[in-house]
Amino acid sequence: MGQAKQRGTKDERVGKAKTSTMGDSPITKVYDVIFGLVDMLYTKTGGINHELIGFDLKNGEVAGANTLLITKENINHIPERVGQMLNKFPVVAHICGI
Repeated sequence: MGQAKQRGTKDERVGKAKTSTMGDSPITKVYDVIFGLVDMLYTKTGGINHELIGFDLKNGEVAGANTLLITKENINHIPERVGQMLNKFPVVAHICGI
């Protein structure tokens, strides 16, 4: 029991684990990746797909991405899909063309 107290409270341990995965503020880095992807795709193709992107993070850096294309068949299930993706990825982005 003494060792658990030395590691800190549950909230402190969760905070340390979260920071080791996500870093202090991953949102800016994820935003930069999203903007870069959209910019590259739009420049090359003239448009972007309607999709959800789940980002894996490690030490506050984007370590991977998983996309789900939004189609006519699944457009009404976006909130459900976002929830499912948030169970797997710490950050989920929803992008769509105009």
